[in-house]
Amino acid sequence: MEEIIEGWSRLSLQGPEGDGFRLRSEMGSEEFVLAAKFFTKRVLNTDAIAKNFSQLWRSRNGFKMKDLGNHIVLFIFDNKLDTDRILASQPWSFDKSLVAIQCYDKVQELGDFIQAQDPSVVFLAETWLNEARLGSIRDSLQFGHNHGVSKITRGGGLALFWKENFSVSVESSSLHHIDVVINKRKENAWRFIGFYGAPETHFRDETWNLLHDLHNRFSLPWLCGGDFNELLKSHEKCGGRLRPYG
Repeated sequence: MEEIIEGWSRLSLQGPEGDGFRLRSEMGSEEFVLAAKFFTKRVLNTDAIAKNFSQLWRSRNGFKMKDLGNHIVLFIFDNKLDTDRILASQPWSFDKSLVAIQCYDKVQELGDFIQAQDPSVVFLAETWLNEARLGSIRDSLQFGHNHGVSKITRGGGLALFWKENFSVSVESSSLHHIDVVINKRKENAWRFIGFYGAPETHFRDETWNLLHDLHNRFSLPWLCGGDFNELLKSHEKCGGRLRPYG
């Protein structure tokens, strides 16, 4: 334990010590999110992590986890008192390795990306947002329009943002997709589908059938992107339970 505390005292999440890490951009919500970096070379067992920190933290309403890869895990709470207490009680460890934890400002992460890339359209999956939050997020990111699918309980949620001078017609949406036509009724019209595959393997056929049905609705050129929650090979998965792949 002394080695962990000593390592923690020298650790800076902003400095150049060791291999740095940068959190991937995902939208935030009214929930409170902590990002944890596990300083280990071992494959993370997310089930063991959840059990370990559930016992240690004893948060009021539990927490939700999301593995971002690169040994980074998000912990999502619905109570700020829990996150404040966890941050104040650092350092933490897991399996004899240091775990560095910080608040995760996902809106700022996304804003930095948009400022650098200047996209006309942005699709987001697993936003954890409800409809009431989309307008303020749209304005803060300086987009003119948005279409969203609200989260279910503490997970899910989709959002599409586009610029004021960009012609976008929303054709349909569901918990797993947002389907739009760009420049509708013009010669250069094309189609974009933002897609989110069901994370549960027993719903895999339903979401693939949905994508097949969407493909058959139009003959326009189309682009489909998002998070398909699918594997081509089993070695692509790091941590958690084994699952079949397509």
